[in-house]
Amino acid sequence: MSTNPAVKAAEGVTIRIKDQGKVLELDYDGAICQHPGSLWWGTAVGFRAMQVAAQALSQNDLWDREKLYIVSGHPGPGVKDTIDYVTGAASRDRYNVVVAEGCGMQCNSKMKYEWWVSDGEQTANINLRPDFVPREFYDLTDRLETNETTKEDIKSFRIFKVNRYGAPPYPELILTASQHTIDSDPELVDSMVAATTHGYEFASDHPDRALDDLLAEVPSLDRGDQAAQLHALLPDLRPAPFDPGVLREWAAWDLEHGLLERPLDVEEAFRLGRAG
Repeated sequence: MSTNPAVKAAEGVTIRIKDQGKVLELDYDGAICQHPGSLWWGTAVGFRAMQVAAQALSQNDLWDREKLYIVSGHPGPGVKDTIDYVTGAASRDRYNVVVAEGCGMQCNSKMKYEWWVSDGEQTANINLRPDFVPREFYDLTDRLETNETTKEDIKSFRIFKVNRYGAPPYPELILTASQHTIDSDPELVDSMVAATTHGYEFASDHPDRALDDLLAEVPSLDRGDQAAQLHALLPDLRPAPFDPGVLREWAAWDLEHGLLERPLDVEEAFRLGRAG
């Protein structure tokens, strides 16, 4: 099979795909909006899987929604909503889930992170790297389905800090902007950083009042869950300048695990020496 280097179906956080003769350019923000829940892990994995499929099926021409049929080994709704956002396969009844024995439609070690995406002529088989999800996470999810579950297990699942399970620590929040925005409207950028810093400082100094404000704005949230998350995150809420060493370690881990396509120049990518 010849390769046409001009066909770029996936780049950064976007995917290109044909639909009724038009080329759509879809980004990850749209995938988040498509999913009505909060299963962001599933949306991220599903989007990344479709990026790999997009490039694999666009060797000679950009892949086309009309021709696609997808089999998923992962039953999660976040994954399904994201794949449908990109391909439209689920909406057209061209999406099938094959659940592994013992999975039971639950998040556990039996769940498969595998997809088959076919355009009728070729099929892309996509797998998550075997070591990408820490073994400790699977052990935790397996315990949640037994009578050995503890309150600490439930809390750990809801507030899963990756640096406890093999990944390096990273900043709790990073604000992003294009270089054009930074250069053309620096006052906007600085104001956004200042307002966010003020909010985080308030939450750090007055957590109970911050929780009251959150629930007043979004009353559907569970107070107990939000209080537990706030308690766990409180040590990380105080704004502080970026630590270049932490950022370099984080970027190296992302590159090693395929989250970055090329090495990241930390000094170029971040405004160092200031909070936010």
